[in-house]
This record gives sequence, structure tokens and C-alpha cells, in this order.
Amino acid sequence: MDDKSILGLERNDSTNSQGPAASGSIERNIKSPGLKRLYLRWRQLLLDGAELPGLRAFDFDSDELSPHGFVVAVEGDGFRYTFVGDALVKRLGRSPVGETIEGDAHELFGSLQATYRQCRAQQAPCYEFVRYALGDERPFLFERLIMPFFGGGDRVTHLAGVVLFSDLTPVH
Repeated sequence: MDDKSILGLERNDSTNSQGPAASGSIERNIKSPGLKRLYLRWRQLLLDGAELPGLRAFDFDSDELSPHGFVVAVEGDGFRYTFVGDALVKRLGRSPVGETIEGDAHELFGSLQATYRQCRAQQAPCYEFVRYALGDERPFLFERLIMPFFGGGDRVTHLAGVVLFSDLTPVH
């Protein structure tokens, strides 16, 4: 996939208001500077490489956002967690490593199944940014970037992402 292909994806995806932003609108929509750098690293691998980005080439473990990161292996129609960062484990109160998400399974970090499937099918990153206010609880921002990684040609074998939560001061 070359730069023109990405630009084509960007134009097509930016008009789709039904799901997470994919590829084109991502760079201008990402709020977190760290997530933007992560996305640009993935994109550079895509543009510079002779092959589509593989997980081994990405070096996700050394990234400053890895405590907020996760990796899932694509297994049939499901996804199995192979890595979940410490900040996400703390937020969940447990580690989902080894768990498989299939069908209508309980979702841990937002609408994972739909986002994972979109990222896998489009072979392009997905980005979401949402402000939540749950009842009387303190409002927070949810920001998530999920990127596809490939193995053996153009087959998506893994999805890796980062989920950031930021508490906000309630407005009265």
C-alpha cells in the first residue's frame, strides 16, 4: 500500500460517520500527542516497508504508552488478548491475557468487537474519542487507537492499540 492508497482510504473513511475514524482523518483528529506519534510510527512503517507492518517491526513494548496498550491475536472470527498493559489491568482489576473475545462477549474497553472487525476488514487503523459522564460519577475522556499488523502478506494477524482515560472536572 503506498501513500496514494492511504490518501484514498482517508477520503473514503472520512465520509463514513457510522464508525470509528479510519486512516485519513486519524492524524488530524487524534487528541493525545503520544497517540499521534504512535499512529505516525505505524504509518511510516507502512510507507517505508516492502511489506505491510508486522508486529515484530513495531517495538510496541518500548513505547511510553505501552502501560495503556493491548495486543490481540486474530483467531478465526475472534480475538485473543496476548498483551495488556499495567494501566489497563489496574483499571479492569484483572488481566484479560489469554481471554478470547467472540460473538457478543462482554466488552472490556468500549465497543471492541465492532472496532476490531472494522480495523481488520479495512486493514487500517481505527480511532475513537468520546467524553463520558456516567450518572453522578466524574466525567472522563476515552481515547482509543487500534492498528492492524500483518503476517505473511496482506492477512491481519494482530491488532494493537492504546486506550487512554482522562478524568475531567465535572461542570455544574
